[in-house]
Amino acid sequence: GHVYALRLSTAMAMNENLSSSLEVFVSVQTEDLVFSLANGDRTVSSLEPLVLDASASYDPNVPGQSADGIVLSVSAEPAVDNVTAFVSGLVLAVPAGLLDPGSYKFSLSISKEARSSVSRVVEIFVVPDQIPVVGIRVMNGGGKLSARAPIRLKGDAEFADSAAADRLSYRWSATGLRLSDSRAVRTAATLDTRNLVVAASALAEGASYTFTLTVTTVATGVVAWATASVHINRPPFGG
Repeated sequence: GHVYALRLSTAMAMNENLSSSLEVFVSVQTEDLVFSLANGDRTVSSLEPLVLDASASYDPNVPGQSADGIVLSVSAEPAVDNVTAFVSGLVLAVPAGLLDPGSYKFSLSISKEARSSVSRVVEIFVVPDQIPVVGIRVMNGGGKLSARAPIRLKGDAEFADSAAADRLSYRWSATGLRLSDSRAVRTAATLDTRNLVVAASALAEGASYTFTLTVTTVATGVVAWATASVHINRPPFGG
């Protein structure tokens, strides 16, 4: 950051010896890196690769929301052998078959030069069965979202069994927000579709919401789910 000194001087038009001045110091700090992670906590099959994609992260202090110079660091609990070897750029891709069934917490951190790092923890539940690969994309982009625009969520669901993939059911839920409220979505039926649009009128400035998309295979009842968290910007306010 930098510190700037601003001085305002005034003088009488008829007598410049009658003058006064005021000086203020303004400290300008760099904004934190914006950590944008595709999908959050979710279930995955041990038969499929695990991908944690932070490539949409960026530095808000440079033009064009560039990710240049940003480095991703990863650790896991319980430990995953040589997990850092699976990091390429801002993406972690663990090959299929390397994760035993169970619960894992992946700690991901992005950093750039001497800047403070920004971290996220993602909980992954690995199951031995073939399940739909579920994901959620926040179409508004990364970072904090405006309370004046609707949240647009795109659900993704893929299944290796192409026949069963045609018979998937969807259900949206949320924490911090009642989706059943008529102000949130147009109709309750909207909660049973792949995509979700949340009205701006239901959002609160400065709030955080977590959305969950649960996908069920109708033929077998196999369930998979994924989450996405969004944070609503709060404009400057008086102290």
